[in-house]
Order: sequence, then C-alpha cells, then structure tokens
Amino acid sequence: MRSMIAWKKFRGLDIKVPRLRKPPSPDPWFPTDDEVRNILKSIERTDDPSTLWRDKVLMELMELLFFTGARGSEV
Repeated sequence: MRSMIAWKKFRGLDIKVPRLRKPPSPDPWFPTDDEVRNILKSIERTDDPSTLWRDKVLMELMELLFFTGARGSEV
C-alpha cells in the first residue's frame, strides 16, 4: 500500500487508493464455572497408578491457570 501511495504521489495522479483495514481480533474465551469444574473433574477420573502423578501435576497447573488468570506461557 505504501508503494502504491508513493507511486501515486510521484506520478502526480489524483486517484484514491483504497485503505485496507485489519479485521478485529476475536474476543478471548473465558470458561464458565461449570466448564472449569467439568475440566477439573475429568482430570480426577483416573484409576491408573502409572499416570496418577502426572494427573496430579496437571490438576495443579489447571487450577493455577483457571484461578489466577495467568496465561499458559506464564505458567
């Protein structure tokens, strides 16, 4: 677009160059309280002892994300 505007000025043309607008970014998604409870309950449902430690750590991370409002990269 800048090249077109510069070319128009250089040539002395009196034409209108259309401006392109960025589309608005989508609103962020915030889970409801019920969705948070369902996600946390799905982590608790494990009976396999080999994944118990992993699931506990995952549960703590999810709680930290949901209840503090931190982003994933911050955690």
